[in-house]
Amino acid sequence: MAERLEEIVTRCEGQGRSNMIEEFFKAHQHTIAAIAAAGTVGAVVTSLWLAWSARRADRTRLKPHADMSEVPYLRSDHFSGGGSPSPRGF
Repeated sequence: MAERLEEIVTRCEGQGRSNMIEEFFKAHQHTIAAIAAAGTVGAVVTSLWLAWSARRADRTRLKPHADMSEVPYLRSDHFSGGGSPSPRGF
């Protein structure tokens, strides 16, 4: 790589910095494209992981619980004064 860089510098010595930078990017275009592709893949993986995490956080984790108990009741004729008392004595 050092030889390649020296070659680029020698070719561009009298032409200015902008041409030197252009030559460098031209010589390493595939490396730059691979780095860009890796960054894109990393962004997609991060996005998918964040979406999965958000979906999991929104999911409720409630467990149903049921209990049975007897509820005493009052009959309507108990309040009117007539009839026999309810089975529970109310």
